[in-house]
Amino acid sequence: MWPIPRPAARLFSLLPAILTVALMGAPAQAHTVVRFVTNLGEFDVDLYDSTMPTTVANFLAYVTTDRYASTIFHRSTTYNPTDIQIVQGGGFLFDNNLLLPVEADPPIPLEPSSANLRGTLAMARTSDPNSATSQWYFNVTDNPGLDFSYAVFGDVIGTGLDVIDAIGAVPVYDASAQLGSTFSQLPLLQPSLEAQSLVLVESVSVVELWEVTIDVPSGTQTQEQAGYPMIATAASVTKTGLGTLVYNVANSYPGPTTVSAGTLEIANQDAVAGSRVTVDPGATLRAASGTLMRSPEVVVDGGTLSAVAIALNATTGITSLAINAGTLADSPLVAVGSGGEMTLAPDARVVVAVGGLSVDESGPGGRVDLGGGQVTVAAGGISAANLRADIIAGRNGGAWDGTTGIMSSAAAASGGTRGVGYVVANDGSARISYAAAGDVDLSGQVNVFDLVSINSAGKYGTGTPADWSQGDFNYDGVTNVFDLVGINTAAAYGQGNYFPASPTSAGSMAAVPEPSAWLLGLTGLAAIAAVAGRRRVSEVPNGPLLPGARSS
Repeated sequence: MWPIPRPAARLFSLLPAILTVALMGAPAQAHTVVRFVTNLGEFDVDLYDSTMPTTVANFLAYVTTDRYASTIFHRSTTYNPTDIQIVQGGGFLFDNNLLLPVEADPPIPLEPSSANLRGTLAMARTSDPNSATSQWYFNVTDNPGLDFSYAVFGDVIGTGLDVIDAIGAVPVYDASAQLGSTFSQLPLLQPSLEAQSLVLVESVSVVELWEVTIDVPSGTQTQEQAGYPMIATAASVTKTGLGTLVYNVANSYPGPTTVSAGTLEIANQDAVAGSRVTVDPGATLRAASGTLMRSPEVVVDGGTLSAVAIALNATTGITSLAINAGTLADSPLVAVGSGGEMTLAPDARVVVAVGGLSVDESGPGGRVDLGGGQVTVAAGGISAANLRADIIAGRNGGAWDGTTGIMSSAAAASGGTRGVGYVVANDGSARISYAAAGDVDLSGQVNVFDLVSINSAGKYGTGTPADWSQGDFNYDGVTNVFDLVGINTAAAYGQGNYFPASPTSAGSMAAVPEPSAWLLGLTGLAAIAAVAGRRRVSEVPNGPLLPGARSS
């Protein structure tokens, strides 16, 4: 049976509606507004997002997929003054002179509703209260016989009632013999079954989005429990309260999501697939076990991102993960694939710990931008060979602006004085850091201990393979005079901590080395100079000019 509004079979208590409103927290600043464009004029409808979330989400699922475009008003009862006064549509598509049913989603449950007043929009259904799919109707007059038995979920605003009245004034014909019983009350502009006779809905589109605030003061609530079974469209969504909200359905709203307090748990991969998510200080964004969340961008602004695995790519995962402050919890395995990017703040010392790191350098590839920070990788989380290859790709010949691999926007902006260094420990763990040439141990200082380490490595001038911890600061695979020149260019020797301040600190002044530190530095430089002296004089005329040394 096709959806036909019928007199109320029973009244629904208003108490569930009151409870639903209470769960949803603070009222929104605006509701979703949709625009109907018909061949008799256009009008806007304000939807009841807060009180009728399931019904609105169902309706918007049809709107956002353009399934109401080129549909018709197939039923009008306004000719009979003793009948309900409605105009009904949403069920049939006019295409190539054919009337075809609209592709319908599964039926939705009936929500406790309000009165069928003039100008309101409600869902049509069969005698089964929980049978509504795509069809809807407008109340041309007050229809108290339908009150509380049909889901009223919006009302016509502005001058739109003039268009509703115009549709209601269209003559009605019995076309059941030609088209079936469904069309026994078909409004036609002229008495013929021709395209120009039909009352067409040319389009239905969203023109204003609702700003949603979901407050979970304590405990854990799913979207449905919080009053939002599915959010199809919204200008923004803000999670407040210290409790946990579980996003367990595929939402489709395009607006940003802010986790302002408490925890937002992603239990459906597509829960925020179209939304930029920001995690505020003290708040947590958590991926449920076995869930890889999708999002165009996740920004950690002082809060926590908790996940055991994070996929960064342009299709099936998070496209861009920006960590400006805050942490990654659970030591996640981070896979940076094609089009994906992880970015640390360029002007702050953000330190991120991961269990594993892989970076796809093929094709468009993926990218890790260290900014001014550091990524630590647990033992076995990345091989030394892959790590070095990733850094060389991001180094991009010394510009440090590679589109793939591991690079640093802070290093790229330094004019060649900073780069990316790495240390692989004996247990296989690794540190990857924004660094100055000469900072062998990535301590944030270039000092005599680094010089001693370079000397102790015994790689200088041998031509044997070397890494950053052995003095290869320009990634040519060996340690030689050019690396010493790099130390000189970096101008960090004896200047104290050169790392940017951490996001939570107020910053600090660079330390001024004591005279004794300078003497120790000269001792270390002399040791390296002795090694360099065994090289051809022509390799570097007069020797490299290093911090703390004088030119001859």
